[in-house]
Amino acid sequence: MDHRVVVTAGHVDHGKSTLVRALTGMEPDRLAEERRRGLTIELGFAWGALARSDGTSRTVAFVDVPGHERFLATMLAGAGAAPAVLLVVAATDGWSAQTDDHVAAITHLAIPGVAIAVTKSTLVDDEWRRMVIDDIRARISGTTLADAPIVTVDAPAQHGVEAVASTIADRLDVLDEPVDHGRPRLMIDRVFTIGGAGTVVTGTSADGTFVTGSRVRVLPSGASGRVRGLESLGRPVERVGPGQRVAVNVAGIDRAAAARGAVLVDETPWPVTTRIDVTLESTIGDDIERGALHIHVGANHTTCRVRLLTASTARITTTAPVVVATGDRFVIRDVGRRALVAGGVVVDPTPVPVRGARARSAHGAALQAVLATDRRDWPTALATLAGGWRPLGDVVAATGHRRDEEACLGDAVVTADTRSSWLAVIEGLGSGTHHRENVASRLVEAGVPTALVGPLLDRAIEAGVLARVTGGFTLAPHQQDTQDERDARLEAFVDELDHQGVAPEAADTLCRRHGIDHRDVADLIERQRIVRVGDQLLSRAAVDRAADILRTQWPGGATFTAAAAKDAWQTTRKFAIPLLEHLDRIGVTAFDGTVRHITDAGDNRR
Repeated sequence: MDHRVVVTAGHVDHGKSTLVRALTGMEPDRLAEERRRGLTIELGFAWGALARSDGTSRTVAFVDVPGHERFLATMLAGAGAAPAVLLVVAATDGWSAQTDDHVAAITHLAIPGVAIAVTKSTLVDDEWRRMVIDDIRARISGTTLADAPIVTVDAPAQHGVEAVASTIADRLDVLDEPVDHGRPRLMIDRVFTIGGAGTVVTGTSADGTFVTGSRVRVLPSGASGRVRGLESLGRPVERVGPGQRVAVNVAGIDRAAAARGAVLVDETPWPVTTRIDVTLESTIGDDIERGALHIHVGANHTTCRVRLLTASTARITTTAPVVVATGDRFVIRDVGRRALVAGGVVVDPTPVPVRGARARSAHGAALQAVLATDRRDWPTALATLAGGWRPLGDVVAATGHRRDEEACLGDAVVTADTRSSWLAVIEGLGSGTHHRENVASRLVEAGVPTALVGPLLDRAIEAGVLARVTGGFTLAPHQQDTQDERDARLEAFVDELDHQGVAPEAADTLCRRHGIDHRDVADLIERQRIVRVGDQLLSRAAVDRAADILRTQWPGGATFTAAAAKDAWQTTRKFAIPLLEHLDRIGVTAFDGTVRHITDAGDNRR
């Protein structure tokens, strides 16, 4: 069922669950203890149709989070993937301690506000109510709630409930819709088992669409399985897009592998890491490097260590693996001080080593530059961070982008500046012929990874910078000066094919040894110097000799088998069968399905 998700926020006992109950008609508190104590301990869920101001309605699902300080980690688990927030402040108490923490977390996570509900509003006089509202307006300045409408309400008295509902519904219409990036991700906030069905995980989907029957994995455990069924807002569905509450029944995945904080994804790659580079918004300055720190990302949290690169960038090392991608937001909490101390954005989930104060400063500036680029440019921006190139697998996992041939060299993403500098090394080789080993050595000395030397040489040839010649390479402008060498190389290639007869080496091996490319092969075939027979290349003379042997052995229309021809050529079936089929095709031999005979019409010179 199509809907939008809203998470609640606010201090304990300010009426979050009561308001959700009034808006949806559902009980968000799942546990008997919660209902007995009137205190939300676990995440609660409820949904309903909220009427807009124009009389239409839209379905909204609420994630009701605890307000007590002791359950802040649970609150952050519910808020981590939320696309919108409803802040609740009681008129009787006003802005309180956990209101501060919740709004700080919401702002660090960049969650937009749909409304601020001032609850219990009939229990105070007009002057006090105005003071509370004025205080709220002042405190939300500079937060993601700054432009959220403020609505007074008293849910038990049924005062203002409709106004809150229409404000939320109207506001959701103007907020950005969740984006489908083509790789679904579910931050698991609850897991349970159903007899006869198996493991069920719940959460708010993001980044893509889950489909019944598709293959999925749970990270960081790596357990894999299949989506047996999907349920959204109590109804079975075939697919669920981003920004939706969903329960996923997964076949083949044990409950132990899918605890809260794990991530359900499809088969596309995701980084699983214990070290990330981030931009940082700290509330306590350099003290962020000390304390009992926990990082909260999605529904997960783990202890961590923070090392500042600059005042606004850092490298975070986590105790347990986390599943993060470029652009993900997080918060850091000091459990000793019981305070949120920072938030920020993940830039690089697989950072390279950085040593020295000057290098750390430059690296920090480069981290800021990544997020300043368009999302489509993140792959090359991450390559810049790593010194100009990065393995394609790391980039795809971090950003979700697929292979871009223009930016890729082999199995790596390489920046345009780095490619240009590497090609400049080739352009500086000078005139004459250069052996491949010598060219490769110079490129490696210039910083080209060994695995990228071959792809770089191919790119240089495609770009018209380099050309293959006998013994190696020459710069393309000097290629005409070595035409005699090229002719000699082709002759040597044909001579070796002729010498190897009807059982030559693999074509790729021969071509590499003689510096022959596909254009040379095409030229030799066109000039009838060589013949392509199946997957092999044979000299034209070798084919002629093979046909003459058959004519001599079986003249006058005598028949012969493939085995007999194989023995006459002193070769194996691997070579004999493709050669016989070639001779059939050009009319030298005729095959009736059992035996062959020589024809008069054949022309083995084709």
